[in-house]
Amino acid sequence: MDTTTVDNPQPPPEPALAPIQVGGALAVIGPVVTHEEAPDKASYRSIVLAGTEVAQQIAPYDDDRVRMVIQVSGTGPVWIGTLPQCQAVTAGNTTGGGLILPTGTQLVLTHKQAVYLVPTNPAQTATVSILIEKRETT
Repeated sequence: MDTTTVDNPQPPPEPALAPIQVGGALAVIGPVVTHEEAPDKASYRSIVLAGTEVAQQIAPYDDDRVRMVIQVSGTGPVWIGTLPQCQAVTAGNTTGGGLILPTGTQLVLTHKQAVYLVPTNPAQTATVSILIEKRETT
C-alpha cells in the first residue's frame, strides 16, 4: 500500500487593518446600501378617554424617538396634533384641529415633534394605544 504525504500549505495571514488619517472633504458617489436597525427601547401605554378630557400631551418633543404608533379603538374618533390645534378642537373649532383619527385607525409618526390628543365629544369614548420606539442615547 502506497502512502503519500500531501503538503497543505496555509495561505499567508491577512495584514492587519489600520486606520488611515484622511483630510479634506468626503463625498459618496452612487447608491449606498443601508440597513435599518431595530430601535433600542420601546414604551407602551393605553389611554381610555371618556370624551370629556381637554388636550393632553401623549409624547413630548424627543430627539431620540424613532417611531410612534397610535391606534384608536372604541367609539372614537379622536384628534391629534399640536397643543394649539387640540385646544381649538376642545373650543369647538374642528377646522383649526390637527388630524382626526377614526376608530380602527393605526397611524405611524416618524417626527420628533410633541404630540397632543383630544377626544371629539362626550358621546364618543375611545381607547388610544401608543407605542413609542427610541434609539439609545450615548
